[in-house]
Amino acid sequence: MLYSYLKDGTLNAITVFLQFDRWCTLAWTDIRLRYRRTKLGPFWMTLNTAFFVLSVGLVWGFVFQMPMRDYLPYFALGMVVWTFISSTITEGCRVFLDAHHVIKSLPNPISLYVWRLLARQLICLAHNLLFLAILWLVIQRPLPSGALAAVPGLILLIMALVGAIFALGTLCARFRDIPQLVTSVLQVLFLVTPIIWHPARLATSPWSEALFYANPIYDLIVVIRSPILGEETTALHWLGASFAAVSMLLVGLTLFGRFSKRIAYWL
Repeated sequence: MLYSYLKDGTLNAITVFLQFDRWCTLAWTDIRLRYRRTKLGPFWMTLNTAFFVLSVGLVWGFVFQMPMRDYLPYFALGMVVWTFISSTITEGCRVFLDAHHVIKSLPNPISLYVWRLLARQLICLAHNLLFLAILWLVIQRPLPSGALAAVPGLILLIMALVGAIFALGTLCARFRDIPQLVTSVLQVLFLVTPIIWHPARLATSPWSEALFYANPIYDLIVVIRSPILGEETTALHWLGASFAAVSMLLVGLTLFGRFSKRIAYWL
């Protein structure tokens, strides 16, 4: 039975995914409408990220007594990846709720709104990556030879987020309290995940190891950030990130395949 639901959800998602010109156009239209009548347009995202990273990063760099040439890239990478994760999950909770008028009016495949949201977030991520490129040029930090290992890490993260959007979008269409719960959980995860602080600054103990390895977001961030910084990533990190990505994707597609036909009635 679960295999049948997974198969239905997967076929639906793949069919709409192949219509990439459709949902990419919708996503770009969303970005243009969001920043209409502004001089810089979507580059305001880049400026907002730069202002936050530089202001907060300078403060916490002095607090942790770390060289700014090392801390700012660490914090900037972690913050850009976290912003991508948190904004995608937060908007994923409302992916069907915000489109309820269109879902009830037009016979579009319902997974279209998931891919539209993902494309919109990837556009935002691309603008924030521009800030990272400028930061690397300013501090004159060379990229290590293994930096391209961050690409499969990003693919694993996208897989996990696709599953999260399908799962949370389906559940939130039925239970309207879940978006508030997810927002609270994300606030806690931001504090316990090594984004502002470095794991090396934490005393080694069974509790600290459990804090890292029981947090799937930690592995998903590490496999992207560490190759770019030239830090070592262990097989355990890649295994944790792969497990989180595959399991989340399977759960999301199964839930979507099971309840996709009911979503329009729940809205």
